[in-house]
Amino acid sequence: MSSNQKRHIAVLIDGDGALFNENLVLKSVEGGIIAANLLDQGIRHYLWGSGDLSQTCNMFAYMFMNKQGLSAAMTDFWKDDPRFKPSCLDNFLAGFTQHKLFLAIDAGQRSQAADTKIFERLEVEIENAEHIILVGIAHDYGYENRLKQCKGYEIFNHKLHLLKTYKDYHNHRKILRMFKPRIFTIEGLFLEQKLEPLESFSPIHFSSSSERIGLSR
Repeated sequence: MSSNQKRHIAVLIDGDGALFNENLVLKSVEGGIIAANLLDQGIRHYLWGSGDLSQTCNMFAYMFMNKQGLSAAMTDFWKDDPRFKPSCLDNFLAGFTQHKLFLAIDAGQRSQAADTKIFERLEVEIENAEHIILVGIAHDYGYENRLKQCKGYEIFNHKLHLLKTYKDYHNHRKILRMFKPRIFTIEGLFLEQKLEPLESFSPIHFSSSSERIGLSR
């Protein structure tokens, strides 16, 4: 990275694993704006408190998800809430992406498409980003091995931080040990429990590895 180029923070969010608090999602566009600001401020507060934040850092956030499955799960889970409307997720994401450097990307319904995009983006960012915040990854047992296999992990793993979402990480102790002590939370930003109905909306599976979605670079 050239000396005159701003250093940056990369935030990689598994939108199928890190589910924002329903009080934010159900506030539609306003909730998305609030969520983006809380995420930005919470990460900066954490890094600033640890003495690891450059004042000139930009923050780029990429949220990957199976949008159709997530929308169906939210409909099933919140359909009896009078605040719920079918457009809530779209409107929330519209608000979230009003932050100038935040993106919400539909990875499609293919198996582990969001995971694949996160790791491809991670390999792009791992050398150049000052810090990388991973969000929602501990919900999946496959992340531990994929992290270790990521190009550049052995050299740059000190840059990786875990933003915890779920309250109970009892079954994911190994991945927590990989990040310790670079682990933090942002109170009130995410659901503390997994949205179980999401499991019933299975992604489409493809037999050929060549059909995996790749992130253009």
